[in-house]
Formats: sequence, structure tokens, C-alpha cells
Amino acid sequence: MKTVIIYKSKYGSTERYAKRLAEILNCQAINLTARKQPDLSGYDTVISGGGLYAGGIGGAACLKKQLAALKDKKIVVFTVGLADPAITDYKKIIDMGFSREQQSKIKFFHLRGSIDYQKLGFADKTAMGVLNFILKRKKESELSDEDKMFVATHGKGIDFIDKDTLKPIAEYVNGLAAK
Repeated sequence: MKTVIIYKSKYGSTERYAKRLAEILNCQAINLTARKQPDLSGYDTVISGGGLYAGGIGGAACLKKQLAALKDKKIVVFTVGLADPAITDYKKIIDMGFSREQQSKIKFFHLRGSIDYQKLGFADKTAMGVLNFILKRKKESELSDEDKMFVATHGKGIDFIDKDTLKPIAEYVNGLAAK
């Protein structure tokens, strides 16, 4: 089975995961920000990775453009964000990125990334500042553990990247090859 990973990484977390997963699966990882739309027709399995942003999943647009042509392919999407996947509901953001029909053909995985406020662009830094301002105005009892962590680490760097969380993706993809 021929597999490819396409990814879009704004600050590096998704790229770190994509490159490590490519090593594990012995396949190519294509950075969507550095290339034109790749031809995915020659692959049996397409893995798309992207960061989570207010506007959706990074790189999802590239995958969506080719989904109709990839109808016989196995499709995997992994997202990378700061929230803990064990307690986060990704339904809204997935619904923003993919129709119900598209979702039924995609296996989704969610990973935690990192943030370095010194590297954030103006818009992202502003958005994080607004969120911090809103959270700080709430009562302590109204804040989730995630909210408290966000406020405590705002303006600092934090890294949740755990390459062991790639194991379920690799096992899933390797299971596809065994079928």
C-alpha cells in the first residue's frame, strides 16, 4: 500500500508530527505551504495533518478539493491543537471542515501541539490575548482545568507534543495495509 502524508503547519507542531509519522510509516510527507496542490491519485492511503484554528483545520481545503477523486482511497486526518483530546469535543470544528458524507469516509485523530507566544503572528497573538482577557474575567469556579492551564501559561511557551500519540494512527494505517 502506498501512503502519503500532506500537512500544513503554521508554527511547527503539525510538521513535527507529520515528519515523525512519515518515518514510522516509511512514506513521504508533503508540506502544503511549500508546494502546489499535490497529485494524490497515486496513493492508496492519504493522511492529512493540520493545526486547529478558529477558521478550521489547516490543510483541510487541499484535501477537500481532491476528495471526490479519492473516493476509493483510505483517508486519515489528524488535527493538532492545544486542547487535551481526551476531554475535547471536536465535532464543531470537523463539521466546519467536512460535510457529513465526507466525514463518513475519513478516520480522524487528534493530537496536542505546542505554542511559543514569541513566534505567533499578530492576529494569532491578538486572538490568544482576547481569550486570556475573557478567561481572566471569569470566576475561578467557572474555569475548566484547560482554562486554568491556558491562563497560567499565557505569554509563555508550552509543549504538549508526544510522539507516542502517533502510535494509534500508525496502527490504524498499518491495519489498512493488512486488509
